[in-house]
Amino acid sequence: MLNFSLTSIENLRKNFANIKEEAIGLAKKWGIIPQFEKKRHRKRQFFDDFYADKKLQDRERLFEANVNVITTQLKNRFESMNGIYKSFSFLSPKYIVSSTNDLLYKEASNLQKVYSLDLSSEFPNQIMSLKAVFSEDLIKLNSIKVLDNFLMIQNKFAAPSLPDVCIAVLLFLTLPVTSAMAERSFSI
Repeated sequence: MLNFSLTSIENLRKNFANIKEEAIGLAKKWGIIPQFEKKRHRKRQFFDDFYADKKLQDRERLFEANVNVITTQLKNRFESMNGIYKSFSFLSPKYIVSSTNDLLYKEASNLQKVYSLDLSSEFPNQIMSLKAVFSEDLIKLNSIKVLDNFLMIQNKFAAPSLPDVCIAVLLFLTLPVTSAMAERSFSI
């Protein structure tokens, strides 16, 4: 969904001239003057003004600047979401069941190295144990969130044997994908 939004806004930015021409044609067809009201703005100069502080007066340039900001922020969010998803995607129950033991162990080891303060070196072995013991049940699960419910509520007596798996699932479910600064700047 985020990727679709990003491509739509990028297409809007690339085809702005065509969209503007269509809007002008439609305005003429409806009998509307296709020109923004132009006001002469009196230039006030203060002692702390710099040339770089100039405000954009042209509405088209202001629109393009806003579209550029939105596009950049969507790209940053999409990249961070993809990075998190790629790191934790092997925790998907269907992936655990369908992947080879070597690949699963390797991906668990990579995640353990990234989150070495949170996950012990036993994490890859715990993933292998989860696959060996619960493979028939994992086939029925369809998301990491459902895996969380399965481990911590339905099989609460197995959770102490797989503490790092529980921690990794909770990390994925609670990890903020974007920074608060990006949230603030996007909503302004």
